Amino acid sequence: MIGRADIVAVCILVAALGVFTGFSFAHLQQPIAQDDLDYLVAAETYYETGVPKKFNTADRISTYNPELYLQLVVLSFRLFGENEAAARLPGVVSGWLSIILVFLATNSLAHGTRIERLRWASLTSVLYALTPGLIQGVLILSIDNTILIPSVLFLCWTFVQYLVEQKIQWAVLVGLAVVIALWGRVTTPLIVGVALIAYALASGSRAKSRQVGIGALGVGTVLFLVTWYAYCAVLNVPFEGPFTYAWNAFLDKAGSLDLSQIALNGLHFTLWVGLFPVVLVVVALVHRVRVFLTEAKVRPEDAFLLCGLSLGVGYLFIGGAIFGYPKYQAPAIPLLYIFSAVTLSPMRHEFIAAAATQKRIAMALSSSPASFKFLPWVIGSMLFVIRCVKPWR
Repeated sequence: MIGRADIVAVCILVAALGVFTGFSFAHLQQPIAQDDLDYLVAAETYYETGVPKKFNTADRISTYNPELYLQLVVLSFRLFGENEAAARLPGVVSGWLSIILVFLATNSLAHGTRIERLRWASLTSVLYALTPGLIQGVLILSIDNTILIPSVLFLCWTFVQYLVEQKIQWAVLVGLAVVIALWGRVTTPLIVGVALIAYALASGSRAKSRQVGIGALGVGTVLFLVTWYAYCAVLNVPFEGPFTYAWNAFLDKAGSLDLSQIALNGLHFTLWVGLFPVVLVVVALVHRVRVFLTEAKVRPEDAFLLCGLSLGVGYLFIGGAIFGYPKYQAPAIPLLYIFSAVTLSPMRHEFIAAAATQKRIAMALSSSPASFKFLPWVIGSMLFVIRCVKPWR
């Protein structure tokens, strides 16, 4: 039965989506930057000639990644016309999906009564919708900061839900999620898959459930390889392209680690996520460590922590912040939000009242017309100062 709490939660979720959409659409026509050129030119030439070409050449683009994102941009051209705004729409839709998935995952895993879970889900979705890195990231024509975010989030959530509920429907969704995520990029889902396997082996689930969950990851991987091979055979593109590129990129970055650059990458990540969410994650992490030392038990939220840290910290060393934006770490942000909410949700007496206050503050800020210009200005100004202090290499 739908109650007042459900209606309020849905209204807050819709408001969060509306605020995010307002921020995104306000900059939908922003000038094309260097990061955008590769996919914009490839999508335009694919739409016009049937062959995606490199920028400033007549050659077909290399298959550095599977081409799901390219196909989605071309589909947007077919639906809304060939223009820059249409090219950015798949990213905006990815943002919508990510915010909704944050709400659903938090609501399904948080502790407490149904109303308390809805409160945590509402608060978390609002905070994530206001994250500067999400708002700006969905407008960049790239994979990691657009379609990979909901894909990775969907994979983590379905895997955890299967181990919690042990229903075959969730296992099927795990396999589907693996296929979708790998069609976005082959590296990040691999890291997440390893983290999920480690979580499954450490969890208290039955051995059969762990085997089925891990098996679903394997089946999804095989399905991706089969469909990618068929795609390459039809379009006559090299099958090994994404794998060769990922391996070479890893060797290149691993051999040129710079501690000062790693620290700068961490600073960029903090600024794009926001100081409050970073503090929230640290508080949740400290609390989780204290609880784990007491009960020595792995919980569902630990899967989101393990995956989030694997991506967030790992890509500080390999990948970094491209032109000051941490696009490779973008899929880690909602995972850490969910971990924080679920971890802190049992602390009802300390946090529920604060959560309601923070929710009202966030909604008040987001409803202010000035906030549409104020937030990007603050982030942009701080990043500009950093770039002046330490030039890019």
